[in-house]
Amino acid sequence: MQSGIFPPQLKQARVLPWLKNHYGSSLIFNSYRLTSNLSFISKLIERVVVKRFTTYVSDFNLFPNRQSAYRSFHSAETAVLSVHDAVVRSVDDNQVSLLVLLDLSAAFDTVDHSNSCLSC
Repeated sequence: MQSGIFPPQLKQARVLPWLKNHYGSSLIFNSYRLTSNLSFISKLIERVVVKRFTTYVSDFNLFPNRQSAYRSFHSAETAVLSVHDAVVRSVDDNQVSLLVLLDLSAAFDTVDHSNSCLSC
């Protein structure tokens, strides 16, 4: 870890297709999402790096106040509650609120995989 180099042999993954939802047709290619299964050692190293990173960022208070991802005792629910609280406060203060919601659940369906390098 001190060298900052991740061995190329640990970057290899087994790529498997998973059906996106139970309602899609299993006969249609676009109904599948590709997932990469890394080796146990790769996942273990990933967990160690994430633990060290989050500890460092927490110890030095580098997370923004409203950051919910990668923090203990924070989740999507705390993010939603934070937004709800901000909207309620602005209504109480007679301010205008604008909320833009984006559905990115199928964002990767638009990626052109035809030029992807399968052996990279």
